Amino acid sequence: VHSSMEKRARMEEHAADFEPVAKKLSSENRAEVRRGVLFWILGRVEDAIPVLEAGRSSKERNFFLGASYLDVGRAADALTVLKEAHEADSGDRLIKLALFEARIKSGDAEGAQKFAEQLEKKFEEDPEYHYLCGILQDSLGYYDEAVKGYERALELEPGHPKALFR
Repeated sequence: VHSSMEKRARMEEHAADFEPVAKKLSSENRAEVRRGVLFWILGRVEDAIPVLEAGRSSKERNFFLGASYLDVGRAADALTVLKEAHEADSGDRLIKLALFEARIKSGDAEGAQKFAEQLEKKFEEDPEYHYLCGILQDSLGYYDEAVKGYERALELEPGHPKALFR
């Protein structure tokens, strides 16, 4: 979607006329969730949210609904659905990191800190984890510690955009 105008235009066409795509999927719920994901990928988060909210709960639906809520600043709502996604698949890296972010952004500093400790060993080489640790420290007012998190993220991924920004 982001690599060429032609690919983006094709995806916009699919979003505008999703019925042919939906016919290829095994259920109406799966089709609607995929339609919501397509909107999210296109950056049309406000269009994605109602489509995903209308879908039945599933790991995929809950993850992308949570990501959409985070994108629009609805961290408490994100936390609720991301907990459900995590219950469905507690080993999924993206779900764990999104849940960590939702805990931070919803103001659950204590829960976020405990969750960070649980993730530490498994994610010690993950730049996004260290970036989020920086965000957590920033939110608590520990700016020197926050910088360490961002710097570690940049050591692991020199071009990490969010760590570079912070």
